[in-house]
Amino acid sequence: MGHTRKPSPTLDEIRPESPLLQRNSPLMATIPHVPGAPLPELMTLTELCAFLKVKRSYIYSLTSTDRIPYRKFAGTLRFVKAEILQWIDRGRRGPRMAGPPRSDG
Repeated sequence: MGHTRKPSPTLDEIRPESPLLQRNSPLMATIPHVPGAPLPELMTLTELCAFLKVKRSYIYSLTSTDRIPYRKFAGTLRFVKAEILQWIDRGRRGPRMAGPPRSDG
């Protein structure tokens, strides 16, 4: 008798109310957070591609070379939005603006 492996959950099965995203789940245990603070917002690969306006293949190349922060759980990639925003900020070029651009005139 062979032991059959339970299939990985589909993206539809990983919803905010899913046990995979609860504070004590293995996925959430990999994400540091302050006790009592809200859980960090997670993005799927599709959501990240839409957010950054890039192709999936580009994100795959970044994850395969560890050039973007990500988590992998149950065979799916997840991205912590706050970490992605920090990653974007670290890659910024030029002076940082304190506020909206000024108009001279």
